[in-house]
Amino acid sequence: SYLLLRCYSTMQSNWDETESGTHKISGITVHWDDKEHSVICYHFVGLWEWYDFAQASTQVFHMMAEVPHDVSLIFDLHHSLDVPVGALRAVKQLVSYAPANLDIIVIASDDKLTQQIFVNLLRLEKSLRKNITFSKSHEDAKILLRKHSAGQVN
Repeated sequence: SYLLLRCYSTMQSNWDETESGTHKISGITVHWDDKEHSVICYHFVGLWEWYDFAQASTQVFHMMAEVPHDVSLIFDLHHSLDVPVGALRAVKQLVSYAPANLDIIVIASDDKLTQQIFVNLLRLEKSLRKNITFSKSHEDAKILLRKHSAGQVN
């Protein structure tokens, strides 16, 4: 919670916002992934740290607060060079401090090591299983979310 609060206080000076509503800090970009504003995508590129993730999440929480319906998240890790140590703590914080309208999180990666990190995270923290699922690509994640919102997937 301290990290998220600290990020909130410094967020405005560190974020670049484009006219399209895309927000970027360090190696993470966040943006609405659909015109209905029901999916936000985190694009992870290169090297990034959990502090960057906390700042991105603070921005995402603001975006989620602007809409009255559930919002799902896609973590697109295809261009990430690594997942920093501390994934369990960071994802637990995200889920516990997220607005009430958080639906599900889709981890999009075809990298076996990245997938294994998050599979192990779910083994250790069973309470996150209802919030997190996997796909091999961003497009597959969008298909999975369309099925989920239509009630075709748990």
